[in-house]
Parts: sequence; C-alpha cells; structure tokens
Amino acid sequence: RYSEMENQAACSSFSKPRQGKACEPRWRDSHGLFESLQAMAMNRFQNILCVFPGGRPDPSALHRAVALAENNQSRLTVVAVAVPISIGMGMPENGPISADLQASQIKVMKQNITSAVKPYRERLNIETGVLVGIQFLEIIREVLRNGHDLVIKVPEPQDWLDRFLGSEDL
Repeated sequence: RYSEMENQAACSSFSKPRQGKACEPRWRDSHGLFESLQAMAMNRFQNILCVFPGGRPDPSALHRAVALAENNQSRLTVVAVAVPISIGMGMPENGPISADLQASQIKVMKQNITSAVKPYRERLNIETGVLVGIQFLEIIREVLRNGHDLVIKVPEPQDWLDRFLGSEDL
C-alpha cells in the first residue's frame, strides 16, 4: 500500500495516482485564487487600495477587499475614478460649466462609494475618495502618494470597440 505522501508525490509528478486514489485539486472552490492570496499575504499587505472605475462599486469585490483587510489587519482605501469632463464646443477646459458638471459627478460618486462602504464601517476603518483624471495614471499616483502595497481593481465593462482597439485598463 502506498502512503498518502507517496500518492501526492505521484500526483505532482504528472503520473497517474496509485491504487485508484484521485489527485487532490489545488483549488477546491471557485474562489481559490482569493484564498491563496490570503495565505500568501500572511500580514504582508498593510495598505490596500480598492478601485471602482466609474464610481459603480462591485459588492463582491468590496466584500473581498474588506475580508482581506480584516485578515491582514491593514488599512483599506476605497476610491472611484472620474474621467475629466470638458464641455467642448470651444469652451475652456476648466470653465464654469465643466467645473459644475465635474463637481456633480464627483458628488454622485462619493455618495455611491460611501453608501457601499457603510455596512463595513463598524468592522473596519475605511477611507473613501474620488480621483479625477486618466484612470491608470491616477491609480499609480495614489499608490505613490500613500504607499499602497496592494491594488484591487474591478475591470471596466467593455463594448466591442474597446475589445478590438484595447483599453487603458491595467
């Protein structure tokens, strides 16, 4: 009879398992990547940045970011990234109409992020904010400014043209 250690060695060497024993899968559930990230972290992540493009928080990503921050006893910052608004039509970029539109967009994004984070505030101190600019540049600037050591970002939904031409997503 083969011991379990020999069976694992047989499974890891790409041969068939002995005596009809099945090889253990490395990931037991659909969220195996998250659990492996938690295991790898082992208090390595101290300052986590969670980014929601367009100000639409994803509840599952937020829940995972909060769980990871709790498990690592780290800081969590949740931000949305707003695209700079320009009214165009020959108007100056930072004119009063553009500034008003930008201010209302930022206000709505702050409200969305604050309401999404509200259930978790009892368990964890979460900072929130809105960044304005080109998404990937603002994320990099935020990381450099505040020393984040992990960025969790939800991908943006893409239409067929973005898939064809590419996007500015990280």
